[in-house]
Amino acid sequence: RFSSNLSCNSPSVMIIRGSYGLTFNVTIKTEEVVDDIDQLKKSVKDLEQPLEAIAAHMRASIKENFIRRGRPDSWPPIKPGTVAGRLWQGGKVRFSRLQLAAGNRLTSPLIDTGQLLASYATKGANHVEEISKNKVEVGSEDPLAAVHEHGTGLFGPKGQSYVIRPKRVKCLRFMGTNGPVFAKQIIHPGVQPRPVAVIQDDDIEFAITTLGEHIE
Repeated sequence: RFSSNLSCNSPSVMIIRGSYGLTFNVTIKTEEVVDDIDQLKKSVKDLEQPLEAIAAHMRASIKENFIRRGRPDSWPPIKPGTVAGRLWQGGKVRFSRLQLAAGNRLTSPLIDTGQLLASYATKGANHVEEISKNKVEVGSEDPLAAVHEHGTGLFGPKGQSYVIRPKRVKCLRFMGTNGPVFAKQIIHPGVQPRPVAVIQDDDIEFAITTLGEHIE
């Protein structure tokens, strides 16, 4: 048995004195230890490399949110009038029979032109991606992003419906389930929230694993 009496005569030699008068000289290569510690400090301060991997993972995860129509909770289905509006545009059918059979672009919430999805999932227009030494940010600057993320009207922060009036023409025209509808104004109940920028449990697990492997 030895006591915990520990002294250090030089940067590389520690002397451990035993309780029975025995002495052990332990030599440590402190240069290698210091180099390892310095490298670890640099790795922890500059996490840009693993954060790039996390950003790529988040782009794919958000795209999966679109494909699955919401995670972990499913988004509200789109209204029949919205489906009709997607089907007819300018008095012509926008989709082929094959596309109608697949039904994805016709009935999937937030996927019509693909513009909003692209702004989150690809490094293109309206995409936000900022990576620094210790932070990563992924998102969208599309004007519709906040609208669909938080909802509007009765379903939004204000909880009130709103009036839509024509600005350049005498009446509004939109597609209903039974064909075109004309109105001088409409009271819109609002857009239901369909959260897109949702961090999943496996996203957190991926981030922890990636940062851990980088530091190791």
